[in-house]
Amino acid sequence: MPCKYVIEDIEKGINEANWLARFKQNFSKTIGSEAGYWEEDLRLAGEGAGFLAVYTPTDPEAQRVLRVLQPLNPKQMRRYMKFAIERLV
Repeated sequence: MPCKYVIEDIEKGINEANWLARFKQNFSKTIGSEAGYWEEDLRLAGEGAGFLAVYTPTDPEAQRVLRVLQPLNPKQMRRYMKFAIERLV
């Protein structure tokens, strides 16, 4: 995903959130969930970083993608699971 899309998507999620969504966003920041990564993603997108989403439902698939992409020195890699986010890089 291009950096412009990421910036617009995050800002839209923040600016158009109703009171319940804002509560969830603030709560998720405290427990280390997705909203907690938004500031960092905005910073990276502002620096021109692109974003890649890869579906990896199993640990072996996630490790394979990590091995393939690590030589490219990604600034970050995260795996979004059902109830947690795992930082790979």
